[in-house]
Amino acid sequence: GKKIRVGFLTDLRLHFFNSYNKDKFEFFIYPFKDFSNLSNSKASDLIYSDKIDILVDTKGYTEGSRLEIIASRPAPIIVSWLGFSGTTGANFVDYIISDKVVIPKEHSKYYSENIITLPHTYYLTDNNQEIAEGMTKSNFGLPTDGLLFCNFSQSYKIDENTFSSWVKIIKKVPNSYLCLLSQGKDAEKNLKRMLRSDPANLTGSDLVKRVVFLPKLPKKMHLARLSLCDLYLDTFVCNGRTAVIDSLWAGTPVITLQGKH
Repeated sequence: GKKIRVGFLTDLRLHFFNSYNKDKFEFFIYPFKDFSNLSNSKASDLIYSDKIDILVDTKGYTEGSRLEIIASRPAPIIVSWLGFSGTTGANFVDYIISDKVVIPKEHSKYYSENIITLPHTYYLTDNNQEIAEGMTKSNFGLPTDGLLFCNFSQSYKIDENTFSSWVKIIKKVPNSYLCLLSQGKDAEKNLKRMLRSDPANLTGSDLVKRVVFLPKLPKKMHLARLSLCDLYLDTFVCNGRTAVIDSLWAGTPVITLQGKH
């Protein structure tokens, strides 16, 4: 009859804490920044002292990961979820929460974890995000004379084949533009160099003008800018996640490609 104690090792903003069943569950949040001055063993002892029933790790092998904390099993059940959708390959992680798109049935044999397949999607987002109203393309420096393709993922997700595909698309579509998130001079320089060095491209300078780099914005302004774009082109090797969900929330359709990574 006691509440189930669920602990989260996370630096992510988890929006569902506003709507969980408070009669059956008690949540404990362990931000990684709070563990920055603790050794792995002391952090594990802290979790163990809270008598956690289920410990959920949302980092996996992403930046700032502390898998060593859960390797000592400070809770009887260890779950991987959200931040890293691949297998940990670790014998101390019991379950991974996923869905049939992220882990198709034929891929399950490659996972060391038991797979919990949710009926729709493993991901969740904030369904109360505000979109700034009354904005126009000119408010954001967007081209006003053509169709706007866009991608607002981080630049490390843009590999050569992905970018080449995008360039082919804007070549095929007259008076179209590709809007990308500006993420430093080096990234912009490398992408512009690819545009100019395309041997099949006879109008390199024109193409450079049609790839528009845009600054980061506060979330409600970013969503408003997304809503003014026509079509979101997803990255291939590493798909967009938050960036894609933002696009859909803003009402801009997305073209993606499902791979085997």
